[in-house]
Amino acid sequence: MNKYKIRYHFSNDFYVTREVESEFDKTSVAMRFSEEERITFEDKRGDLLSFFMRDVKLVTVEDDKVNTVKAGF
Repeated sequence: MNKYKIRYHFSNDFYVTREVESEFDKTSVAMRFSEEERITFEDKRGDLLSFFMRDVKLVTVEDDKVNTVKAGF
């Protein structure tokens, strides 16, 4: 399962981030999580966010790199 951060940009300096897990690639994730007219999700702080896609100017998707510490001998 891949982890992604999806950012919904409303202006140059305002966006909201959604963290998702999916078995699909970035392109499929971008389409899947932006195809609805109204987007509603709970962010990692527990806040419920809801907005219309018509207000979104740009959607970006990036890999969510999980920092793991590996002990080596």
